[in-house]
Amino acid sequence: MNIQRAFDNGDSLLFKKQFETDGFVGPVKILQAEEAEKIASMLSIAPSPIWLKGNAVSSRDYYDIATHPSILDRVAAVLGNDIMLWGVQMVIRKPGIVHPWHSDMETVGGIGQTVSVWLGLDNVNYNSSLQLIRYSHKFGKSIQEMRYQTSTSRSDVNQGQVLKWAKEMDPNSKLLTCSMKNGDAVFFDGNLWHGTNNINLIGTRKALLIQYATPDRPIQVPDYKNLNWPFQFRDDIHPPCIMVKGTDKFGVNEIVEPPSASSNIKSWVVQLSLPLQNDPETGWKPHQIHAGSSPTMDRLTCHASVLNPGHTPHPPHSHIEEEILIVLEGKATILIGQGEDQQAKNLERGDFVYYPGAQLHTIRNDSESNITYLMFKWRNKKGKQENGHLKTHISDPENTDVPGRQYKSGTWNVKKLLEGPTQHLSKLHSHISILKPGGGYEPHSDPYDVAILLLSGTVETIDRIVKPNGVIFYKSGEPHGIRNIGDKDAVYLVFEFHGRKTPVNIKRLIKKTRWKILGYTSRILPEPLRKKIRRAIYKSH
Repeated sequence: MNIQRAFDNGDSLLFKKQFETDGFVGPVKILQAEEAEKIASMLSIAPSPIWLKGNAVSSRDYYDIATHPSILDRVAAVLGNDIMLWGVQMVIRKPGIVHPWHSDMETVGGIGQTVSVWLGLDNVNYNSSLQLIRYSHKFGKSIQEMRYQTSTSRSDVNQGQVLKWAKEMDPNSKLLTCSMKNGDAVFFDGNLWHGTNNINLIGTRKALLIQYATPDRPIQVPDYKNLNWPFQFRDDIHPPCIMVKGTDKFGVNEIVEPPSASSNIKSWVVQLSLPLQNDPETGWKPHQIHAGSSPTMDRLTCHASVLNPGHTPHPPHSHIEEEILIVLEGKATILIGQGEDQQAKNLERGDFVYYPGAQLHTIRNDSESNITYLMFKWRNKKGKQENGHLKTHISDPENTDVPGRQYKSGTWNVKKLLEGPTQHLSKLHSHISILKPGGGYEPHSDPYDVAILLLSGTVETIDRIVKPNGVIFYKSGEPHGIRNIGDKDAVYLVFEFHGRKTPVNIKRLIKKTRWKILGYTSRILPEPLRKKIRRAIYKSH
């Protein structure tokens, strides 16, 4: 990545002074235009694992950009020696689309300092650049609070209205449109008033929003259902942050390790709070939770969806990915196949269905209430059709007629629900666990990925307290344990994703076997023959 590097101590002092005075610095040339456009096409725009600004934790590509010295040195000029990276998000706007004037909810007020970086990647020019109000970082009020005080709707906030408010706060304030190009960046205070409007006739504008703070700044995930003042925050999601410089001496945020180069999924917990928001117009609303790769799977996605009465998200369809659908709330009708051979099955809370790749399927709501369901979907490039792989399977946790050995102990009961090789996995396994109060197991690691849905009870795992409808993911090789900290049984569904087996190298196996046979033979033969046998072994090896 050919990022511009020239930035010395003298520049650092000037940068900090301008930042503190104006509330921003830029545009600054960070990338060559060609490199910026290449990065725009390279970066995944799939939802981040835990929340929409969590890309640095889930993707090494995002992390590498956010931690390059050309950017980080400028951030350090403002924040000092201890820097926490808490948010990275791809911001995409099609022609004619406005990102209304706002103040970022996560960074308004509070303790600690924040720096946001708006890095233009593709189709960035004067007509699609960042707009901001100089000196607005010192106003002590967000645009959302100004809207609340003046009873102004979000859609009615235009440049004239914003400038009027700004002049009332500080007569010297000024509205600026940053004349940016691909590869340019603007560094700004997290309290600054800003917005964008892509008025280009053609070309989707792509920019990267990278956000940093000092580690004493608590980071909360806003409730994006409510974009108005007073801000509301979710207590079921703890955004993971990464120390990219210095150390965390405060412990107010969840600090995690950077993503590895080989895998962009980490262990995570998401607490779903039902009912989830629905979409009355379309009748179906998905809520993205997780997307990425792991050592076990080339691609894994997870989302929860709400389906209104009388609706289906799509006609029966098929895809190469395998899929598990679990009902969280309501009564769902799943449709398998089509035409005269189509089967309809009813599923309720805790029931799930497994679809192999290429299976025609859909879901329909024939009830009078919304249904909510959780879905895991995965694939592997090396996946191929094999004999004996699992077929479409509907599992009812209440059904006791399940083949396979059951495990029982004083505090932990396990009942197997599904197991076998699939098109993309060497083995897919599912069981339901009942964990008595106080029961659990100490941290250990597994050579496969594990997903858990908590149906009832309260547990603690990977330093998180999880309640019903909590979704847990343990990445292959990462230590994890679980403990029932409630006063009732904890009941949860478990899915194990075992990676595809490595193909056997026949030539290597034959060579290794021959070496072992000759070695054993040489040990039982008389001494005069051993030297000849050893020479034969080394020659063949």
